[in-house]
Amino acid sequence: MDQPLFLRACRGEPVPRTPIWIMRQAGRYLPEYREVRSRADFLTLCKTPELAARVTLQPIERFGMDAAILFSDILIPAEALGLRFDFNPGPVLEHPLRDAAAIRGLAVADPLERVPYVFETVRILRRELADRTPLIGFAAAPLTLAVYLVEGGGSKSFEHIKGLLYGDPAAGHELLEKIARLTASYLRGQIAAGPRRSSSSIPGPACSIPRRTRSSACAGRGACSRSSRRRGCRGSTSPWTRTTCSSRSAPRGPT
Repeated sequence: MDQPLFLRACRGEPVPRTPIWIMRQAGRYLPEYREVRSRADFLTLCKTPELAARVTLQPIERFGMDAAILFSDILIPAEALGLRFDFNPGPVLEHPLRDAAAIRGLAVADPLERVPYVFETVRILRRELADRTPLIGFAAAPLTLAVYLVEGGGSKSFEHIKGLLYGDPAAGHELLEKIARLTASYLRGQIAAGPRRSSSSIPGPACSIPRRTRSSACAGRGACSRSSRRRGCRGSTSPWTRTTCSSRSAPRGPT
């Protein structure tokens, strides 16, 4: 049986065309997605495996994309840090992390226990997709998630995260280290549940943070990728699975 086009491209093999998948592949441009969203808010959709799997499959069924992308949100792993957030309409953190004391108080719990619905969604999708269409899992890179946790939501200026990283680099390093450990566990859980590739998003404001912390952020992202590869997944080593953000991203809302 021929391997899917997407996986062949990931391995650098010759392919007859560029595999097609798009960011926010499942979203409000689809009438069938809007129908599901009319009955569930965004977080309920993310936290209900049957619904999350259904909307993940919608663009595959309609357009025949070369890969499916797990429907979730990059803030979901924050629940394993004991943090609460909502969407109104964009992400809003209940208690942003603004000082060293708040960061020291973070305990990194096992994502398998705190966000089990993500991994159940992956298992449902692997059964539905079988070997026909690869599934891409994902997580935010440590700095990307740190930006949201410190800013308390979307930002154009990154005032609070830069204030933390310049003003207390030790606390910034501790936060990134905790997020890196969490992200590695989160990706390992996804891989064990079944996706064919995983990706981590590249942080937007990396170009404007201190060199010392930038190195820590890159090292944390590298640790996540290495940990994922040990479980048989290339992580974001392939251009086909790399997710990027611009250096000035507008606040996002749920799709």
